[in-house]
Amino acid sequence: AEKACDVITQSMEMVPRMLQVTLAAELGDEEAQKELDELEARFEKIEKELESIKAKYDEEEFQACLVENCAAAKKLSEMSDAFQDLGEELNETMEYSTEAAVEEAIEEIMEEAIEETMEEAIE
Repeated sequence: AEKACDVITQSMEMVPRMLQVTLAAELGDEEAQKELDELEARFEKIEKELESIKAKYDEEEFQACLVENCAAAKKLSEMSDAFQDLGEELNETMEYSTEAAVEEAIEEIMEEAIEETMEEAIE
């Protein structure tokens, strides 16, 4: 678990720089693109190393041990939970907004149909 914690900590430390160079590379900075390629290669190596470590253990026990004994893993877990909660809230908001939009559209159609019917009745 200690080796996994080291690997997770390394990857977390790389994230801010990866974001910076990704933005610069997107804007056409060739040096940033080179650095990004190097960082991505390091990140892939770290991922493979972590997968190799994880393969030796039961997934749930491994996760629980990491979260309990590794500050970086605990922070990642908390961030993951927060993003999941945010995603659920966004989905609920989108569903509500979609339902409200559909209800509003139905109301408009109904009102138009009533107006047309009344106009025809008056004529």
